[in-house]
Amino acid sequence: MKDSPLEYHLTSNVIVIAAKKKILFVIGGFIKDAETGEYIIGGSIFNSSKHLTSSNNYGYFALELPGGNDTLHISHLGYKKKEIVFNVRQSMAVNILLEKQTDTLKEVKVAAKNNDLFVNPVAGSSLNQDIIWSHLSEGGEPDLIKSVQLLNGIQTIAEGSSSLFVRGGDKDQNLILLDEAPVYNPAHLFGLVSIFNPDAINQVQIYQNEIPANFGGRLSSVIDNVMQNGDNKTFHVKGGLSMLSARLAVEGPLVSDKGSYLFTFRKGFTNLLKAFAPFPYNANYSDFNLKLNYQLNTNNKIYLSGYYGFDKLRAFDNYDNSWGNKIATFRWNHLFNSRLFLNLSVLYSNYSNQLNIDADQSDAKSQWITGIIDKSIKADFTYYVHNSEQIKFGINLINHKFIPGESPSRFNDTIPVNIPRHKAIEMAAYFNHRLNILSDLQLTYGLRMSYFYNKTLLPNGPDIVDFYMNSGYSDLLTEPGKNFLRFEPRLCLQYNFNKNNAMKMVYNRNYQYLQLVQGEELAFSSLESWIPASSTIAPQMADFYSIGYSLNSKDIIFTTTAYLKKLYNQVELNDHAQIILNPFIESQLQFGKSTASGIEFSLTKSWKNITGNLGYTYSVVNKQIAGINENNTFKANYNIPHNLRFSVDYQPVSRISINAFFTYKSGRPVTLPVGYYIENGQRIPIFEDRNTSHLPDDKRLDLTIELKPRTRTDHKKRWKSTWLFSVYNVLNQRNIIFYAIDHPTTVNNLSSGIVPSVTYNFKF
Repeated sequence: MKDSPLEYHLTSNVIVIAAKKKILFVIGGFIKDAETGEYIIGGSIFNSSKHLTSSNNYGYFALELPGGNDTLHISHLGYKKKEIVFNVRQSMAVNILLEKQTDTLKEVKVAAKNNDLFVNPVAGSSLNQDIIWSHLSEGGEPDLIKSVQLLNGIQTIAEGSSSLFVRGGDKDQNLILLDEAPVYNPAHLFGLVSIFNPDAINQVQIYQNEIPANFGGRLSSVIDNVMQNGDNKTFHVKGGLSMLSARLAVEGPLVSDKGSYLFTFRKGFTNLLKAFAPFPYNANYSDFNLKLNYQLNTNNKIYLSGYYGFDKLRAFDNYDNSWGNKIATFRWNHLFNSRLFLNLSVLYSNYSNQLNIDADQSDAKSQWITGIIDKSIKADFTYYVHNSEQIKFGINLINHKFIPGESPSRFNDTIPVNIPRHKAIEMAAYFNHRLNILSDLQLTYGLRMSYFYNKTLLPNGPDIVDFYMNSGYSDLLTEPGKNFLRFEPRLCLQYNFNKNNAMKMVYNRNYQYLQLVQGEELAFSSLESWIPASSTIAPQMADFYSIGYSLNSKDIIFTTTAYLKKLYNQVELNDHAQIILNPFIESQLQFGKSTASGIEFSLTKSWKNITGNLGYTYSVVNKQIAGINENNTFKANYNIPHNLRFSVDYQPVSRISINAFFTYKSGRPVTLPVGYYIENGQRIPIFEDRNTSHLPDDKRLDLTIELKPRTRTDHKKRWKSTWLFSVYNVLNQRNIIFYAIDHPTTVNNLSSGIVPSVTYNFKF
């Protein structure tokens, strides 16, 4: 039987003949950009038998293959497909290099799908640099957050805002990451530009449907931004100049093919902001990114990345405001073997804000400072059991320090005005398992166990003690701390009718121990007070359900998803609540529940050199908060029922790309006064029920033309440049951002009208 497919063994004098067991080997390795050595995230790899896997956030993959001759097919959006023939005799490690696809129509899909096989194990949606650069902000700046806002199910309540409201969740319910470190305020210029420099970002993964168990701490979504590593082969300088900023980036090898660096700098302009009313004129921003990486050996690689950014605003009514983020990440990737992968991360995030009142008068100058500081460590393991089975597990620990609001010059006041600081510990352990139950039925389930402990920190002094004892808040003095232990199950079931059609059902339960206390009248603000769950504030919780269908054929992609989200322990400020100089901010909070539901449709169609994308969302968000609106249900201020988006990409020749983008959405709810009364000589407004009125509907058309350099066959041209010509708001539609009421008149604060811009980008 040596050369036959059979084998035998002797058991109790009985000869048992059976099929020979297949010997399986594991092919593991990294997928990289052939030109720069950059790791490719979400690349698809499958063999002749259609066994499929994909590269993770660090470019690593593992595929189980039988012995003998086999062919690997590797593909990723924006790259040429590659085939590699192997004679598999043992497990091996490989590095696969993909070349960029430079001679075809720019890819405009936002879902990480490939037509080779329908099933892609990567959850969520992804944005690469091509997509980010195809949609520009008001000043002609390519902007990551503005690109994310174009996805179905993600709302923004006003132009020029970087806030994200995902499937009925509030703006503080999104976990935004930069190289795994949390970002608490992603906005420059109050939201006109995000803090993410397009020259520094490699890829963005958005989880708004199924949220893997390795992510937690927020209710609605995860925006996972991965920085570029830098070119590990050659030295480059790149950058650009737009209406809003100047950018410069430097990258190159530390050691050729083993390590690289990337440094980016961006400086905003202040003298061109007059067009963007109601933003203050005297405003500026800067940011820096740094990324280093080095491969110690075949199984070990280390990364160090950092971000520093700040804004400075000088207003005309005698105050100034400055805010910024400081972020650092150290990562170690280790391969125990071809099946077991470890990523160990040490993270630091610091968001701070300072408001100076009476900034021109040193004797009367006062400050109001807010901030939050995180220090954390986490370990994430991935075990590749089989091609159709993968296990992820890990732990993380976060040390939070909350500065909800304080005035440094008034720490010793007999009557305190500072909101008490908090220190908290957040820990989690998780398990996530993906497997195929049947050949066409895939199950992903997971469980996250989270623990949170909060300790309130009060100023010292007998007067402070007496004040709290006599104010009804004596529990702040006697409560040693408050802890919570919660369990968060995750479930995703996907059935593939064939390689082009699939249905998916999702259930997530999420807990959130942090909440943002901020007025909702404006679409933008840097005055953010983060406070933790405590003896008086229960953790927020959300149950999310969705069912969706996808069709992915050669030239059509169609998806539809219906969802229901039930949110509990939702936090809302009282009407006209005072935050600044209020030590009892928790007394201004009310709690209740929220329900969000909706249905989304997305259609992408390609014709030769034209690609069209149509998206529509209908959604409703209702809140019921004790003590607000007489306990009756009311619409959330981000309840925008109708949201329509349509874009067309046209490439008449290889050097020119034209993009037109149109959006229409319902006006958001607002609360307006219906009358006034006089008390002590003051005119006091009488307001209607909360969020009864609506702003007018919002509509806008943008146009972008990209002029690329001429293609050189000799590859000797070192200086490469592109021009971007854009017209924001082609129809000159002056959408209303908010109402400012000054009796007897109501002032409509409008967005900018038509804004043309030119952006020049270069690389050498």
